[in-house]
Amino acid sequence: MAVVRSESHDWGLVWGQPSRSSFITYMAGCFERSPTERRTEPASANLSLFILLQGSISVASESGQPRPAWAFVCPPRARHVEVRHPGPYRAIEIGLSHDSAKSLWSISLGELPASAYALDELAPSLGERLQARLHGTHGWNEAFAAVEAAFRTARRREVDPRLLEARHLIQRSFGTATVDCVAKRVGWSRRCLAARFREEFGIGPKIASRIARFERAAALLRGGAPPARVAGDCGYCDQSHMHRDFLLLGASTPGQSMKRALPPLESAWFREGSAS
Repeated sequence: MAVVRSESHDWGLVWGQPSRSSFITYMAGCFERSPTERRTEPASANLSLFILLQGSISVASESGQPRPAWAFVCPPRARHVEVRHPGPYRAIEIGLSHDSAKSLWSISLGELPASAYALDELAPSLGERLQARLHGTHGWNEAFAAVEAAFRTARRREVDPRLLEARHLIQRSFGTATVDCVAKRVGWSRRCLAARFREEFGIGPKIASRIARFERAAALLRGGAPPARVAGDCGYCDQSHMHRDFLLLGASTPGQSMKRALPPLESAWFREGSAS
C-alpha cells in the first residue's frame, strides 16, 4: 500500500512498501508542480534508479553536461548531482541494494564511475521490462507493483560478511567510527578494507563515513536542532568543518539545509541496515 508521506502545493512524496526479498530498499513516487528548473541532490551512499512517468528531466553526467533520458541509474557518489526539469514532472525513485549491480548486470559498483547513466545504456533488458510493465498502469500502487515485478527474475549473490560488518559499523556510528577501527574489527588492513569496500559498495569507507555523518547532521538540522550542537554531536571539529562538508556533499550551507522544502529520499543504507 502506498502512503503519502508529505505534500505541499508544489511537491509531494508517496512511499511504497517493497517486499523484504526484493533488491529494492526503498521506493517513492515524487512529483513537483512548480516551474523550478533545477534541483541539487546531495552526495549519497545509495545506488538508485530514477524512472520518469510524466514530464522531462535530465541529470548532469561526468562531463557536467545534462543527459536527458526516461530513466537514470545513479551510483554512489561523493559529490552532489544537479537535476534539471523544465516544468512539472512525476517519477518513481527506488533505492537498490549494494549487491544488485553484480546480480542484475554482472558489474560491481566499484567499476561504475560516479556519474548518472541512462538505464537504456547500462541495462537495456531491464529498461525494456520496466517500460512494458509500466505501460497502462494507473496510480502509484500499480506503478510500484510494476517496478518491483521487473526485478523478480534475478537471484541474489552472497556477500563477504566482513564487508557487511564494516558497513554496519559505519552506519551504527553515523560515520564516527574511524577507518582504522573498522579495519581492526573485521581483521583486515586499512588498505585491504578500502579496496574491498570500494569494489563492493562503489565508494571507500572514508567517503561512506562522511556521507553518513552528513546525512545525520542534515536530518538533525531539518528537525530544528541548533547548528553548533549538531556539529558537536556529529563529530565535526567545529561549525566551519560542517559548513565545508555541506558545500561539498550537498551544495548547500547548513542554514539552507534547515530550510529545504523538499527533503531528500531516505538513505538506502539506513533502510537496508535496519532490515538486516
